Amino acid sequence: MEHYRRQMTLSASPAVVYQALATQQGVRNWWTRNCEVAEVVGGRAVFRFDTCWKVMRIAQLLPQQEVVWQCIDANLDVAGLTTGNEWVGTRIVFRLAPAGGGKTRLAFEHQGLTPDLQCFGICQDGWHLFLGSLQAYVDTGSGQPFGAAAATDAATEPMAHA
Repeated sequence: MEHYRRQMTLSASPAVVYQALATQQGVRNWWTRNCEVAEVVGGRAVFRFDTCWKVMRIAQLLPQQEVVWQCIDANLDVAGLTTGNEWVGTRIVFRLAPAGGGKTRLAFEHQGLTPDLQCFGICQDGWHLFLGSLQAYVDTGSGQPFGAAAATDAATEPMAHA
């Protein structure tokens, strides 16, 4: 089955995009404020969204080229889902390439996030919103991460589950 993929052109350089993906400060500015992110291969990253959380092992860090996280634990506490750990074993891959003019081509894949998972629709919508937040953050310096003070509950609810 086909897993979730998205390609985007970002106005920022690969170095800027890499920092947004590979550092705790960067991730806090586009995905969730409540996270701890190791900045070494083999380290852990924990991402919290109220009662939902994901634990990742940092599988790959290639400066200005690629960031890969392997999900090792998760709790998707979402009404209607009977399985809260569907992310376990999935891989999140960010591939970066120069796109000319100081821009970056981002190829994103959530390997294992397939339509046969209960959480697919919720997570697909969440990734769409959070990748938009990543784009806003690297392009303008201001993303819309979960837990940002200016966010409203209505605006963050669907995003909390990606």
